Parts: sequence; C-alpha cells; structure tokens
Amino acid sequence: FATEDLKDLYANPTQITAASLKKGAENYRIYCSICHGDLGEGGLTGKLKGGHFTPPSLHSAKLKDGSDGLIYQIIVRGQNTMPSYEKQIPADVRWDIVNYVRVLQRSQNAKEADLEAKVVDATGASKTEVKTDVKSGKEGQH
Repeated sequence: FATEDLKDLYANPTQITAASLKKGAENYRIYCSICHGDLGEGGLTGKLKGGHFTPPSLHSAKLKDGSDGLIYQIIVRGQNTMPSYEKQIPADVRWDIVNYVRVLQRSQNAKEADLEAKVVDATGASKTEVKTDVKSGKEGQH
C-alpha cells in the first residue's frame, strides 16, 4: 500500500460529534496510545518506552495533510512496524478514532480561527459559536 491520498476511495462517513469523539478517545487509549502516546506525539512517549522502534508522530505533515481515508487505511493495513488492526477494531470505531486523531492534531496546532466552533445539534443542524471565554491556562501562575 502506497502513501498516496485515499480520499477518493475512503471518505469519512462519520460526523464529528461528541459521541464519536468520546468513542474515538476511548478506543485511541486502548489501541493507539500505547505506542503513539496520549497526545499522538509518537517517539518514546507511549507506554512501550525503550522498545526497538520509534512510533511516528500523528502530527506529521503526511498525516495532517493526508485525508481521513489515509489514516483509516493505516489502521486497517498497518504501516512499517505497526500491525493491522482490521480484526481488532470494527469499521465504525476506526472512523471514530480518525475523528479523534484529527482533534489531537488540531489541539497541538491551534489557530485563532479555532476559537469558532461548529456545533451539530441532535437534529443534525449546525451553527457556529464564537468562544469568548477562552482562557490561556496561565492564570494564577507566578
């Protein structure tokens, strides 16, 4: 399998919702964080520190710029020393993990435009909200 962009073959059918992200986070912790780390930074941040391989960062340009289908296919087929997770992770859960990886990527590369959130309600309608109460996280530090 080549690393070409697979968006034409594998479009993400799962909307990014709170439920999808919750399921994606839970399964990411089970299947992915052991090697890629809790934030997807790769290297030796996972629980297998000191192993014989260095898992790649999920924040690489290849994955950030690639389609959701590319990440999905890496989960299905594996890559380099990463085995296939096709039998362990059901197809719908794979897409939840892809959605969660996208959130991890955005969290480590946030832009000012990220202060706007598109919210999808229970009916599927979306609206844009501007977050005005965002804190820097540095309050109270000396």
